[in-house]
Amino acid sequence: MARPVLIVNSRSGTPRRRRRFLRALDALGGERRFDLRRPSSAEQAAEQAAAAWLGGAPLIISAGGDGSMRAVAGGLLEAAAQRPAPLLGLVPLGRGNDLVRGLGLPLDPGRALEALAGRGASGETAPLDVGHVTIDGREAIFINALGIGLDAEVARRAGSIALEGLPAYLVALLGALAAGLRPWPATVRIDQRPAREVPALLMTIGNGPSTGGGFRLVPHAAATDGVLDYCIGRQGPWLSILGLVPRVLRGRHGGHRLVEMGHCTDFEVSFSRPVAVHADGEVLATAAEHCRVGLDAAALRLARGGAILAAPTGSGERRG
Repeated sequence: MARPVLIVNSRSGTPRRRRRFLRALDALGGERRFDLRRPSSAEQAAEQAAAAWLGGAPLIISAGGDGSMRAVAGGLLEAAAQRPAPLLGLVPLGRGNDLVRGLGLPLDPGRALEALAGRGASGETAPLDVGHVTIDGREAIFINALGIGLDAEVARRAGSIALEGLPAYLVALLGALAAGLRPWPATVRIDQRPAREVPALLMTIGNGPSTGGGFRLVPHAAATDGVLDYCIGRQGPWLSILGLVPRVLRGRHGGHRLVEMGHCTDFEVSFSRPVAVHADGEVLATAAEHCRVGLDAAALRLARGGAILAAPTGSGERRG
């Protein structure tokens, strides 16, 4: 019987999270249980995922951060034309792990791997939506969130901060605000509604509810519901913006005068001056002028660890 393929980003996350994962991997039988791959780049991860699925693997597991999972998902999407309905399992090793958090799966990498290790052929799955974006003619995907402006600047800064999770992104946010990030007039068109001008500081289009290790910018988003959620943050006094942070962390910023939120399947925006754009924490552009965002609903299948397997007591499951 073919083994699940485990694609590991050995550079993701902190040493503590990697040790926890490696202990679980060893306890579960290591390469006797999994076909283990350690790609040296995102491109190689995508290639390995596609080849493994087309080669008959029953399950492709991505162990890494949101960016690593995005790369593996991209490879599976390429392979889906020849072998439909790719099945993806997730083990969080990254800094923020927002995708796994939003899906309600175990955040501990050891527990996540244990939950996937004994998966049966008839295990429960869920549809997993995948977002897509065209940035100045260049196409890309995202599986958790796309961020523009302040969101992208925070993602860029967080990559060089030696902290894990939300603290890294809070430090990055303070640094971005202290640097005096300017707002940018944008022309926005959502779901074929009339275009309009927006003086924006931040735009987030979410497949999942949080970004940056726990900022619940689009708290009602779900990567299994067939729609995207968006949040537009307008320019205001810096004290007002800082005062919004606790509300964003709780997902209770809807209705604030500086915030616009909603659902969409098509989001198009042009900028009066170039801005940065990130997808799942990876900065895709530093001087974008136009973006168009859409969704491929149920493009993949998600292995819902705790529901699929005889998982350890207390394993997480996605919120209903």
